Amino acid sequence: MIMDEIYFLDGSLEKFVERVLVKNKPVHLVFCGTKPDLIKQAPILQELLKRGENAFLVHTGQHYDENLSGGIEKEFGLKVDVNLKVSGGSLSDNFSKIIYRMGNIFAKIREENPEIPVLPYVHGDTATCFASSVAGFAHGYPSVHIEAGIRTLMIEKSVLEKFDFGNFSFEAWQNVCENPENFTRGSHEPFPEQFNTRSTEAGVGLFMSPIKLVTESLKAEGYPASRIFTVGNSIVDAVDFADEIKSDIFEKFPKLENGFVRVCVHRRENTQDEKRFVMLFEMIEKLVKSSPKPVLWILLPGTKQAIKKWGLEDRLAILRENENAVISDVWPKYSDVIAAMKHCAVCATDSGSMQEEMNGLKIPCVTLRYGSDRPETFFAKSNILCPFVGAENMEKIILESLKNSRDFEYPNIYGENVSQKIVDNVLDVLANKVELLRLNP
Repeated sequence: MIMDEIYFLDGSLEKFVERVLVKNKPVHLVFCGTKPDLIKQAPILQELLKRGENAFLVHTGQHYDENLSGGIEKEFGLKVDVNLKVSGGSLSDNFSKIIYRMGNIFAKIREENPEIPVLPYVHGDTATCFASSVAGFAHGYPSVHIEAGIRTLMIEKSVLEKFDFGNFSFEAWQNVCENPENFTRGSHEPFPEQFNTRSTEAGVGLFMSPIKLVTESLKAEGYPASRIFTVGNSIVDAVDFADEIKSDIFEKFPKLENGFVRVCVHRRENTQDEKRFVMLFEMIEKLVKSSPKPVLWILLPGTKQAIKKWGLEDRLAILRENENAVISDVWPKYSDVIAAMKHCAVCATDSGSMQEEMNGLKIPCVTLRYGSDRPETFFAKSNILCPFVGAENMEKIILESLKNSRDFEYPNIYGENVSQKIVDNVLDVLANKVELLRLNP
C-alpha cells in the first residue's frame, strides 16, 4: 500500500491525525519540499509554535539528502511530522504522488472532524507548493500561499537587439535593467516554477505577498484584495536566524575570506538547454581567469547533471586545477552560506531566493537569465540582468558589476519580522474573518 511508504513521526496515519485533532484547535500544516522551502518556512513554523498554535511540519521529500535538507532541518531545529517520500521521480510523478499521498491525509482529517479549520501553508513556486495546494483544495482546505504572486518580467527582445554589447557600457546596461518599460510580462520561465506558482493561486485562500508590485499583479489577475496581505519575505527572518549561528566556513575555504565572486546555476531552462549551459560554462572559464577575486562555483544537482549531459566533465577537471577557482557541492548549513556571503563581492546566479538574500545583505547581484521573477530587485538597483548574449559579454557584465559595486544605498525591499506579520494576519482571519478560509465565502 502506497500510504505505508509515508513516514509519520507518530508511526501511522491514524496516530498523526489523532494528535493533529486532539486539541480541537485550527490545524496549521506547514509544507516544505526543497531547501528554499525549508529555509523560508522554518521561521513561520517557529512563530506558530512559539504562540502555542497547533502547527506541524509536512515534508514532501523533494530534497532529501544532507546538503539540501538534513543540514537545514538540524540547524533550524525542525521536527518533521510527516514525510511523503516522493523523491526521485519525474515532475508528473512527483505531482501525482504528493496529491495522492497528501490527499489521503487531508481526507482522514476531514473524516474525523470536518469542522476544524485546516490551513496548508505552501511556499513559493515548487512542485511541493503546487501539488500540496491542489491536495488541500480538493478536500476543501484552501492554502495560505507564502510568497504568493511572484511573476516573471522578461527583457524585451527588441531592447536586447538594439543594445550595443560590442561597445559594452556598464552604466548604459544598468539604466536598461532599472527601467520597468524595458520588460514585458508573461513567461513560462523559469520552468516549471512559473507554472507552479500560477497554478497554485487558484486553490489559495490567503495570499501572503512579498511586495506591493506582486500585490498589484495579483489584483490585476482578479484575486480579491480581501484575501491578499503584503507582508514582505520570510527570507529576512531566516537570514537573521542564521546570522546568530557561529560559522567555521573560512577554515574550510580560506581563499574566500578576502572577498570572492559566487556563481550558481540550477534552473532547468539553463541546465537543459545545451547552447545556454555551454555558454554559461565558457563564461565561468573566462571569469576564473580574469577575476581579481576567487570564483566560488556551487555545483547543485542540476548543474552536475548538465555537466555530464553536455560532455563537460574534462573541462570541469581542468577548471578545478585553477588556483582562482573554488568549486564545491552545496553547503549543508545555511549559517555557513550567510557567513560567507558577507564577504562576497558579487553574486551571479539564476536563483530567485539568492536575489532576495543579496538585496537584504546589500551585495550586488547578477541574474543569469533573460528575466526574473524578482524584478523588483532590478528596480531597487540591487540586481542587474545578465542574459545569454555571448560568454564574453556575460563575463563583462559580472566583472563590471564587481568593479562598479554599488555604494550599497539601495533599500531593503523585503521588510522585517515577516513571519510575525504572516502569523498575525492568519490568526486575525481565524478570529474575525474565517469566511476567507472557505472556498466560496
